[in-house]
Amino acid sequence: MVSLHPLGGNRSGWAGETDLARAAADEGFVLVVPQGLWGMWNAGQCCGPAAGFGVDDVDFLDVVMTATAELAEVDPERVYMAGLSNGGLMASRYACEGEYAPAAVAAVAVVPWDFDGCDGDVPLLVSIGDEDEVFPFDGGTTWMGLWASGRGSRSWAEMTDELVDTYACAADPELSEFSLWSRPSEETTDWSRADYPDCSAPLRLTTTAGVPHTWLWGGDWSHTREVLDFFGLWGPRSNR
Repeated sequence: MVSLHPLGGNRSGWAGETDLARAAADEGFVLVVPQGLWGMWNAGQCCGPAAGFGVDDVDFLDVVMTATAELAEVDPERVYMAGLSNGGLMASRYACEGEYAPAAVAAVAVVPWDFDGCDGDVPLLVSIGDEDEVFPFDGGTTWMGLWASGRGSRSWAEMTDELVDTYACAADPELSEFSLWSRPSEETTDWSRADYPDCSAPLRLTTTAGVPHTWLWGGDWSHTREVLDFFGLWGPRSNR
């Protein structure tokens, strides 16, 4: 799994800010954590100087994905990409524009702005908390969003409509809801999941109730487990 840090992050800090490194050791997959120039990724209009100066992070990640696939212990057909916030935006952009097609992509704590030119051929998971202070669930502008990208956010519903069209989904999603311990501040977190079964590639959209702009980890269920479940990397080590 290639894991992309959020805005202002770095590869060493990001590797320790979630339990992805521990999950990689427990579940037997290789974790690769690249570093964005100036601690950011050019995910289109976001973010900061990386976008302003047109840093070619798609090309950079082409190199990272290819080098990862060439590792002796890696199956080149099972190279995944996941990211948080700016890293999630970059992952969703790479799903559309990257030369090396990931086996699947996960974008956490984001509402990607558009999928223009996207073929919808890469399995995609997008997840947001309904109290996200950067990408408001119902759309609109926040000072943090303006600081990061200079623009407001569209709503989760608007993004969903475009994704369903982009992925040519011909059937209603399979809906599931569950409550599990996901963070120290709450006894349980309510998760809502929509799996779209009849699309050009698998599409999963999940929301978490009362959760702000973050990657949940630890607990009985978390973004780590949701991502690894979607990727097929969490569970018996025989899944490797």
